[in-house]
Amino acid sequence: MAWVWLGLTCAGISYASTFKLGDWLTYTIWVTAAVVIFILFFLPALRYSATYFDVHAGGLSLRLGLGSSKRVEVEWASISSISSTALKGISIRTKEENEYLLRGYANQKAIVAELNRVRGGK
Repeated sequence: MAWVWLGLTCAGISYASTFKLGDWLTYTIWVTAAVVIFILFFLPALRYSATYFDVHAGGLSLRLGLGSSKRVEVEWASISSISSTALKGISIRTKEENEYLLRGYANQKAIVAELNRVRGGK
């Protein structure tokens, strides 16, 4: 969806640049476009690229947050459920009632099935 907003914003700037406008209106259009691109493209792209997980013998290593700044180690024994939902993405719940959401992965059901198989089929 972020790419759609980027395309629409660029198309709007391109369309507006075909007219002779006052300086204040030109600057207003460019600043508005920059804010729209920052909020609707840049932040979601950073959020998407900053969340990932590694599977290893002891459990999962989750990297979350802006710039992957938060690292969480989750042991296989402490995971109570792994499921996928259409709106949230992949949901990993621990026995301590913490929920970690992983969004933006294709074929989420296959990933969940494989994680449950590795976890021991629970």
